[in-house]
Amino acid sequence: MDVWNIIKGRRVTEKSTRDREEGKYVFIVHKKATKVDVRKVVEKIFKVQVKKVNIMNIKGKKRLFHNIRGRRPNTRKVIVSLKQGQQIKDL
Repeated sequence: MDVWNIIKGRRVTEKSTRDREEGKYVFIVHKKATKVDVRKVVEKIFKVQVKKVNIMNIKGKKRLFHNIRGRRPNTRKVIVSLKQGQQIKDL
């Protein structure tokens, strides 16, 4: 898997903004990405030291638009905790 295809984007919510003060950052990643893959990519791209990686699968919500039933895609969310004093400057 290519390094630039693992991280798709970041998740910006009120909770993720509060967690940034504690050194935790939230990203959306490829469905087949593992904790080791995410750790290597974050350390390589942002030049920081990762303390811990938590991964969770988010099931897509069912939607109804007029009489058309649909579903949002399933995603994979990652919370990356950095070591003390580390910070991602690009975000």
